[in-house]
Amino acid sequence: MQAAFVKQDGYQCGYCTPGQICSAVSVLEEIKQGIPSHAQADLMAAPQPTGAEMREWMSGNICRCGAYSNIAEAMADVAGARA
Repeated sequence: MQAAFVKQDGYQCGYCTPGQICSAVSVLEEIKQGIPSHAQADLMAAPQPTGAEMREWMSGNICRCGAYSNIAEAMADVAGARA
């Protein structure tokens, strides 16, 4: 995940980066375990690492610089999905 953040420029000032990376790793693990989010229409279906799903899971993490799209791209890189 750290390499993906560097590759996708998923940080700017760096203040929130450690928390964003920890959350991103946890989000992908929870999606892998089949835990649904509020963004999922069918709670009985297996969640997929879609942009909407990952953004919903990460919505509690605040980045004062606004690197959200790059953070989503880094997560998509690791998940093998599209942000």
